[in-house]
Amino acid sequence: MDAREKIEILDALRRSRQSFLHALNGVTEGLAATSPGANRWSVLQCAEHVAVSEGYLFSLIMQATDADVPVVNKSKEALILARGADRSRPSISPEAVRPTGRFSTLADAVQHFLASRDHPLRAGLC
Repeated sequence: MDAREKIEILDALRRSRQSFLHALNGVTEGLAATSPGANRWSVLQCAEHVAVSEGYLFSLIMQATDADVPVVNKSKEALILARGADRSRPSISPEAVRPTGRFSTLADAVQHFLASRDHPLRAGLC
C-alpha cells in the first residue's frame, strides 16, 4: 500500500466517521439497547461492531508497508466496493468484530470509537 492509498482510505474513513456520529445523534440509551427483532442487532450492538471494526481497520492500515509495486486486483477491489456499499442483504461479520457486549451503553461505544490515542484522524495523519 502506498502513501496515496493510505490517505484515500483514511479520508474515506474520516467521512464515514462523521456519518456514523451523526446517525447516533439523539438516540437514547433505551432505544439503543432495543433489538428490532430476532437475529437483528440493536443500535448498541451495531455501534460496538463499528467501533471495534474501525479500530481493527486503522491498525491494519497503519501497519501496512509501502510496496515498491502496487498490488492491483481490479476485480477483487470492485467486488469489495460493491459488497460494502450494498446494505440490502445481510452479511456475516468476522468473529473478532461481532458484538459481544463489550460496552454497556451507547455512550461507552462512542467513547471507544473516538478515544484511541493512535487514531490516525486525531493524530492528523489524514
